[in-house]
Amino acid sequence: LSERKFSKFMLLLRIVCLLIVCVLRVVGKKAKKAQVIVDESKLPELTEVLSEVGFNETQITSVQKQGIDRTRQILKWQKIDILLLSEIGISAETGELLYEKINQLKALAISKAVDDNEIHPLAQLRKERAQVNYGRIYVNRSTASFEYKKAWFGAKEAPESWIHLVRAWPFDACRNFDKAFQSIYSNALIIADRGGCSFVEKAWNAHRVGAAILAVINDPEKSFDRPASGYATDEKETPTPDSLFVILLEAHAGPALHYAASAALINASKISKPAQRAKLRGYTSADATQARIVPLKCQPGQPTCRPLLPDEQELIPESDSGYLHVENSSFEYVAGAWGAIPPVRPLRLVRAVPPDLCSSPPNWACKNLGIFCPIPQVSKFASTAIASAILADRGGCNFSVKTAFADSVAAAALIIIDPSSQPLQRMGLRAPRLPPSLTGLMIDHDTATVLLEYLNSSTSLPRIRIASDYPGFATMWLKLLDLLPWPTDVDAAHLLYRRAILEHADSIQRQRWLNSSFFSHMANITSSIAGQNDGECSELSETSPPLPSSFSTDS
Repeated sequence: LSERKFSKFMLLLRIVCLLIVCVLRVVGKKAKKAQVIVDESKLPELTEVLSEVGFNETQITSVQKQGIDRTRQILKWQKIDILLLSEIGISAETGELLYEKINQLKALAISKAVDDNEIHPLAQLRKERAQVNYGRIYVNRSTASFEYKKAWFGAKEAPESWIHLVRAWPFDACRNFDKAFQSIYSNALIIADRGGCSFVEKAWNAHRVGAAILAVINDPEKSFDRPASGYATDEKETPTPDSLFVILLEAHAGPALHYAASAALINASKISKPAQRAKLRGYTSADATQARIVPLKCQPGQPTCRPLLPDEQELIPESDSGYLHVENSSFEYVAGAWGAIPPVRPLRLVRAVPPDLCSSPPNWACKNLGIFCPIPQVSKFASTAIASAILADRGGCNFSVKTAFADSVAAAALIIIDPSSQPLQRMGLRAPRLPPSLTGLMIDHDTATVLLEYLNSSTSLPRIRIASDYPGFATMWLKLLDLLPWPTDVDAAHLLYRRAILEHADSIQRQRWLNSSFFSHMANITSSIAGQNDGECSELSETSPPLPSSFSTDS
């Protein structure tokens, strides 16, 4: 009877132990797994460990039959696991010795046993980032960012840092790069034109000079698909450089990036065609810039794709605005949205001929010989406009026509005067095949008045500097647009006005626009009231708008 009771007790104990093990395993799966690195070279053989603590040959064989044949496997055992060894005749004393031995081996061989998320909190995000095949390239001082698609070959992970941008020479990267530029191309982001050879040939040429990234500019006539290393019918896999990150950039990135990327070659020991073309547009080695690859994760149902890493989410993708510096004055501008990078040096300011640039661009004979010009004086204008900033009026034609004219005379920037009473807004182009290579800026009428005074009063052409490292003004101007139309209720209009004045206290230009727009609106209300009162004179005027009951003259 006692044996039967003991057997039932042991059976019950085994069932309880199995239930505890199951519960612990379920909890363990839900818990965060720790990253454990074990140096197995420091561990003795399993048979040696078990024999040392008192296992006999039969018991060791029983353990091995359970699939445990390495010492590393028993390092995971807890006391509950050792308790179950009683089934093969292991006493409590032997189990205690084994538990102590396991702890000794852990101290000897485990070099790291920490929660992986504590060591690398961004590890999972980086894994997701490496699997993303689409993103945008952010370029310092560029007025736009550009789409890219990751190649099927090359490095899997995009660098997480800013990298200097250099144009390939030869342009298509289909030949070995000149050794004179080796130091410039090392660890660089090289942009190359599509065509002339395979993507793999370009990649190997970039890899040989130590480039970190190869960005191939797409041809506008070809599809925008991920670059491949060969054909599906190839019997053998094409060898590719695994350490080079390769992408295909949208075609619009070419004109925007070419000159700034070529500026890095200007001070090289050997003259190159990219450097010569950049110098013609007024770029210097100081205009060399940096770029950063930012993979974007797109999710169904969401309107935008977002970076995965927190620091990449904080990056500003483009320089949508800045300051124009002339003499001792500074003025806000908003930039065109096609992505060109302005030179950092001061530019000559030239008045457009014709003033609105709504004419056919001058041909070669007009620019070089002064004959067959579409309009008078354009030949002289074309010669002075090279590498300069052209000041042109808005209206008469679309922005595509104006920028094409300015681009044809090799200008570095086009400044458009907005005569309207609306807040400044960024310019866009009507789907040109390729955008212009110059920067477009929009300024308000008051700023234009000052610039025109400089042009008319100066014996030589004044110089302006475009400071594009002040993004965010475009958003603030758009906020002003949200105020329109002003409420017809006087109290509501005054409340909006006072709030806006405080919000835009950092900008004289925006405050000036606010005052002009608001007081004009108040004057209209005054006229309307006067008309309704059959000609009775109102004491309100543009300089003294109607005051609501809640408005204090002290404020």
